[in-house]
Amino acid sequence: MAVLLSIAAVLSGCGKSQPTPVAETARDRKGGETEAEKCRKKLAGAIRRLAPETYSLQPDPERSVNGLNGWIASCAGPDLEALQLSDEAQQMLEQNPRATAPRFTGADGVYIRDCLLLRELTTNLEEREAQKMNQLGGRNPTR
Repeated sequence: MAVLLSIAAVLSGCGKSQPTPVAETARDRKGGETEAEKCRKKLAGAIRRLAPETYSLQPDPERSVNGLNGWIASCAGPDLEALQLSDEAQQMLEQNPRATAPRFTGADGVYIRDCLLLRELTTNLEEREAQKMNQLGGRNPTR
């Protein structure tokens, strides 16, 4: 389960898509936020703690993944129960017992941090290449 959830977290961090929202509920009387908004904020905060510049300052990697474990416990339960896996995915998960662990570990945090770092690197390289192409007037320098 940790791998599935780390994939979901990574996709929310590495891709441009937003995490799947939990069911919308009535506005909270105190803060004016729905449960879905609270869950989105909790997940965003957990992912921010795994960002390379933040994660590298944390002396205990396990503390960085506590936010993800808290998000799973309070927000992701119904979505996980409703998750339908293909037979191929189910077979892959059965081969790795750690993949179905109910909690994120420090190793999961390192993986997510690395993914976020690679996303940033790729984005910067793409922007640099686009600037080079613009400077060359759209010509391909290899031709």
